[in-house]
Amino acid sequence: MAEIICITHRGIRCGIPSRQILGADPIVAAMALMELWDGPRAASAPGSAEERALRVLTPEGPRWICGEHVVLSLVPRRHIHPLPPVLRDFVCLPHLVGLAEVEGSLTWLVDTTRFRKKNGVDH
Repeated sequence: MAEIICITHRGIRCGIPSRQILGADPIVAAMALMELWDGPRAASAPGSAEERALRVLTPEGPRWICGEHVVLSLVPRRHIHPLPPVLRDFVCLPHLVGLAEVEGSLTWLVDTTRFRKKNGVDH
């Protein structure tokens, strides 16, 4: 079994290995939040009961990421599917590493230790 923290980040359901999560807090307006990809902001108002900030490990040190519907999921290893290298290169998001079947739905797997900034912009 793998422990994955599932969140909805910018409208997309994703999972982060629990060992990469250092903590969680309510969103604070002054927080510098990283973005894993472009997309719409969460439908709820910032600071709502559903929105949380997770402190995660990155190559540049700990960073904050926001998301909604934060849930710890235990996923059997047979339900985890890495992206083939050619597809991972095509997607151009080095932190997007696979898919997991979580409660009957596919969830993008994110490795925050592979997250990079490009020209000062999150990628």
